[in-house]
This record gives sequence, C-alpha cells and structure tokens, in this order.
Amino acid sequence: MRGVKYNSKKTLEILRQNLDQMEMLISRRTPLENEETERTFKLDEPKYSLGQWIDVKDTVGQWLEAQITKIQGSRVYVHFNGWGTRWDEWIENNSPRISQFRTYTIQSPLNAYLSPYPYLEPDADDHEIPQREISQSDLIVRYIKSFDQVRKMLIQYLQLKVNLSMQQNIVNYSNQLINSQEEIKECEEIFKEEKEILKKLNARVKLISGQLAPILDRMGRLMGDMGPYFALMSRKERNNVIQFTRLPVVENTGRIRVYQQIPLMPNPAEISSLMELTEQRERLNGNAIQAIFVIGNNLNSSTNSEYGIQTD
Repeated sequence: MRGVKYNSKKTLEILRQNLDQMEMLISRRTPLENEETERTFKLDEPKYSLGQWIDVKDTVGQWLEAQITKIQGSRVYVHFNGWGTRWDEWIENNSPRISQFRTYTIQSPLNAYLSPYPYLEPDADDHEIPQREISQSDLIVRYIKSFDQVRKMLIQYLQLKVNLSMQQNIVNYSNQLINSQEEIKECEEIFKEEKEILKKLNARVKLISGQLAPILDRMGRLMGDMGPYFALMSRKERNNVIQFTRLPVVENTGRIRVYQQIPLMPNPAEISSLMELTEQRERLNGNAIQAIFVIGNNLNSSTNSEYGIQTD
C-alpha cells in the first residue's frame, strides 16, 4: 500500500473539460428530421469559453494543443501549450484553424487519463484565465443531466432500429409480390412510398449513430476517470493522505481470505509503464497483452500515475 496525496483540483478540471465538450456535442446535434445531411453536428458557429482546451493549426500548418485565454466578440486569443507567449494570437472563432480538442491532435498512450488531456501541461499565465473550479457535487449533477439526454438518444436509436426492421420486412414482402405475380406489378407505384420511408429511416439511424459515437466515447472516458476519483476518496484519511492500491487487499484469517476491495483496471499510463512503451513503439500485440497480466499479478501496488496523485 502506498501513501499518496490527492490533488482534486487537477482531476476535477480534466473531468470538467471533458464534460463541457460532451455537453456541447449533445446541444449541437443535427435534428434527425434533416436526414438528407451527413453533418452529425452543427458546428458552424462554435461557442468557446475562457480556459477551454482546443486544437489550433499554426502558421506552418501543424495542429497543436492550445488554450483560450481571452475572448473578444467573435475572436479568441489562443496560447499554444509549451510555446512562448510571443506566439499567442487572435483567431476568429469560426476559423477552420480552430477545432474541438482532440479532433486533430492525438492522445498520448502514456497519459494517465482516459479523458482528453494535453500532452504538454497547459502553461498559459494564470492571471489570464479566471478560476473555473467545479465541485464534485456540481460535476455529478451535470453528468446526470447529460446521461439522461444520452439515455433518451439510445431509446430513440432502439425505436428507429425496430421501425427500420419492420419497414424492411414490408418492403421485402412487397418486392416478393411484385416478382411473383404479374397483376401486382400494376401496384408497383404504391410500394414506392414504402421504399421512401425505408430510405428515411436508414438515414436517421445513420445520423443518430454518428452522433452517439463521439458522445458515448467521451461519456465512457469520463466515467472511467471518475472511478479512481471515487476510489481515492473512499480511502481518504487525515491531511488528505490516503492509502490506496489497485489490487485487492487480502487478509488471512485462518482458512478464510477476505478481499477488502474490488480492484480497478490499470489506466493507460500504468499499462505503458509496465511494457516500457514510448511514442515510437508499435501497438501491443497478443504476447505483450499476455505479459501485462503476468506482470500485473505480481504487483503489490499501482504504478505512480498522474491522477492528481503525488507519492509521499
């Protein structure tokens, strides 16, 4: 068991940034009635906030991680992480050079968080960005509201799939009648409407699937990062120092083994650390995955990660 000091401010900021993006995606969905469009979200007039993490293309055409430090009308002032303030610049918020965070940049496999987090620590001047702290309770309330919206989307998706299956059966039966009986061919015009309904249902299923993909992705990442947050808080002791391990604690009480907690799965940084991965290494193969479990079973405590944790 390791003694660790938990930094809730950093973790909550990461969760809040991810939640902000998820709420934006939910609110900017293209209505399903617009089945003729292939654009799943309406992002023509983006609304950014101070301190928001974004992707920005620099003057040489390279996409970099950046943070919004000022907003003035339709312009935003961006700071590139890891670069001096001399490179900060004003950009129109609808410019094609700006995009949502992790649209073009890549999440590092060494990152301890599942939620999008900058490869380079955000280093904009603190005085330029107002404090946007969020409490644990506020975050959970906002998450529940977003989850309810996603729940309704999933129900709508299931309804569309059921209707699509029924309509497909109607069209298939109509085609069989037309092909088997000459006199039914005169009624072919009647079945065109059924085929048009099938086409619209297919388009709506495709549209809502394209919307659910990034929303569920970010929701899952948010839930994954909230797990260690609650695990750490559940073991909290005086002076904000906690005793925590990802592996079950086993106590021998005679013939009975008592597992004090269910373990959490390793985060990406821990897996990468076990395999000594670097950015240039190839993806894990089957043998490497098997090695992870062998090594993991021999661990007595979790690898030091960036979950707002500092080892004492």
